[in-house]
Amino acid sequence: MKRITLTCPFTGLMFEATQFADGTVIAIHPFTKQEIRMTWNSSCNRYMLPKHAFDIVETMPAIDAAMELGISRQRVSTLCKNGTLQSSTINGQCMITSESVKMYKETRTNGRPRKEVADGRNSDD
Repeated sequence: MKRITLTCPFTGLMFEATQFADGTVIAIHPFTKQEIRMTWNSSCNRYMLPKHAFDIVETMPAIDAAMELGISRQRVSTLCKNGTLQSSTINGQCMITSESVKMYKETRTNGRPRKEVADGRNSDD
């Protein structure tokens, strides 16, 4: 078993994978987090890929997400780290799913979140 770097022929993106002695390669989709198991087919001399390996996830760079949401790039980074926005680093750039940006935009409230006081009330009460 060894770690290898592969390049997607459709997007040109590079990703890490594990290659086993039988030629099988396993990678994890950066956004869906599904396992992609590529098996070697010696009769046609190529890898066979599962259908879900071709699922396309629409993404945008973090700076575009910040502009779309009207917030700072730093706030977008925080939302990615806490899992609010689904993201993955691809070729050194933080890419965020367009769907998670859309969902956040629809559900977010403006302004700073209220702080809770020790007894569980809001500080404005």
